[in-house]
Amino acid sequence: MTLLAMRDVACRRGGRMLFTGLDLTLAPGDAVVVTGPNGVGKSSLIRMAAGLLRPAAGSVAAAPAALLDERAALDAELPLDRALRFWVEVDGSIPAEAGVQMGSGGMGLESHPPVIPAQAGIHRAAGADASSRAEALIPAFAGATKRKGEVALAPGRIVERGLAALDLTPLARVPVRLLSTGQRRRAALARVAVSPARLWLLDEPANGLDAAAVARLEALVAAHRAAGGAVLVATHLPLAIPGAEALALEAAA
Repeated sequence: MTLLAMRDVACRRGGRMLFTGLDLTLAPGDAVVVTGPNGVGKSSLIRMAAGLLRPAAGSVAAAPAALLDERAALDAELPLDRALRFWVEVDGSIPAEAGVQMGSGGMGLESHPPVIPAQAGIHRAAGADASSRAEALIPAFAGATKRKGEVALAPGRIVERGLAALDLTPLARVPVRLLSTGQRRRAALARVAVSPARLWLLDEPANGLDAAAVARLEALVAAHRAAGGAVLVATHLPLAIPGAEALALEAAA
């Protein structure tokens, strides 16, 4: 099964072509790390994969995805645990078969997951080894994402897992608006962690995180991939994601 397939994709923003001819495929267990200078289209690529931005050319097919971008997408007035629970209940009402099918002419929901042959254009990163601190945390986070064949958990239990995975349990009853910048970023990551989506789309996930939180992020990504998920990450900061493919975006000529 393919969770994300982008074929011959081009991106134009503000009358300027950012990139063209991009081919990218993600299957269960895969990870792709997108790098490049500011303004080259990293965030736009994430938004296209999420179905929020139409490509100037080419096509995008994607399974349901959990998106992390600059917006926390959490109700600022609610306590953190209730804000997360809202999304757990919303996510639980979305059919697992739903997905996005999009081309330069339009977009819509699919009735089945896309199954598309792998495309060329992604190159394996050399020397990508997990830090020992992230490796040590992986077993603790293996339960933060739903495993294949796992019995569905109650929403409250799912929220507890997400909070624990990002060391947010002591802040469960704190209104989101009172969280610090770093805490809000971890809360946004918890929002991704509690999603049942197998495809994670992470735009600059390490921004605002200290070293301990980055290690938790790396461990979460590893656990998600081990459970059959896939991850597309856009970042300008180094992340230890073993076996990830590297996609360096360059400005279109």
